[in-house]
Amino acid sequence: MRSSLIFALALPTVWAEQAANFDVTQATADAYECGQECYKALQSTIEYDRVYVGIDFDADFYATAANFSTSKAGDLLKFKPLDPANLTTISGISSYRIQYVSEDYNGTLIPVTGFIALPNTLPADGKFPLVAFAHGTIGTNYGCAISNGPDFADYNMWSLISERGYAIVATDYAGLGNNATTHRYCTFPAHAKDLFHSVVAARQAFGSVLTREWLSVGHSQGGAAVWKLAEDIDSLAEAHNSSEADNFIGTVALAPASRVSDLFKFAVENVLPRDDYYTWATTDLLLFAPYAVQQLYPEFSSTILGDKALKRLGLAKDAQLCANGVMGLALDFEIHMVVYPKQDHTGIVTAAAPEWLRWVDQRFDATHREVLATSECTKVTLHPFHYEYVRSKPEIDLNTFLLN
Repeated sequence: MRSSLIFALALPTVWAEQAANFDVTQATADAYECGQECYKALQSTIEYDRVYVGIDFDADFYATAANFSTSKAGDLLKFKPLDPANLTTISGISSYRIQYVSEDYNGTLIPVTGFIALPNTLPADGKFPLVAFAHGTIGTNYGCAISNGPDFADYNMWSLISERGYAIVATDYAGLGNNATTHRYCTFPAHAKDLFHSVVAARQAFGSVLTREWLSVGHSQGGAAVWKLAEDIDSLAEAHNSSEADNFIGTVALAPASRVSDLFKFAVENVLPRDDYYTWATTDLLLFAPYAVQQLYPEFSSTILGDKALKRLGLAKDAQLCANGVMGLALDFEIHMVVYPKQDHTGIVTAAAPEWLRWVDQRFDATHREVLATSECTKVTLHPFHYEYVRSKPEIDLNTFLLN
């Protein structure tokens, strides 16, 4: 049955092109206020994304199938066995790229892509146990599709499942791979639909060798996606007259980014004030927050970011950067914080004068300018020589209640 399906589906002529993580010149970077340090970081981080999602985008496959308009949710639109010679996945699996019909958050039908990975040997009972896999943040541009990467953007994640003998169907999420819509980053009701319909599509490809029972596993963005799937499984099955809710046996949500607005709030309140905040991935991931909101609320003004960060996000869009490249745009942001115990709002001006005036002098001295630019953030507390006796000018005169 599998063979007849494979040969019945016409394989498209390969049309490969680069669709993400384009080369950026220093001159272009400068136009987006991405100077030498920013550009150096970008050149490094962008290479990771090229490894994850590849540079030979299968444009013909990811184009919307001709029969999409006459299809229903869960229908398998395209199916393509992948040449193992072009892959760097773990040994012993067979891989297939798929395109199927899913739904947007508002119920609109949309084409979505993904991949299926089958273990080496069929179990004795003739059925592979089925896992629907949801990946973590990989990017927001359509070229950032895990199904296009040589190892499907594996970071010791889905391969752990495969090594235990499970069949995997992994969605790219709508807007990644196929570009009929934009990627609704962290819109978890939409991601849950992509997962649900990927299982239906996988059964059309390999139904005879997949168990009736299935579960879902996800990490980070995917962790919240499978969480939402577990919440919505009954309503999704009912809406599509499906038995998949009865077949669903559980979910594993690893480091789920559920209630993402609370996570961003937590990061602002608990991560950004830390001395080492710049070492946290959460800090760089904040760059994705405005994009996520704007997919549902286009009028959002992105006030969470400063002008320079907003300008650099334009570079992320024009160069079609994936996750590492976007985060690389923030690695050179440099802020140095110095704390002066006991000093008030006005007293800090003179108490800190030796440090900040020295910094001003050095910025105008070309021999010191590059040395000062460390591309790091620091927080230092300068304690007074004698705390008890150091004068601290009060902000308000307590006798007259006037500002000093």
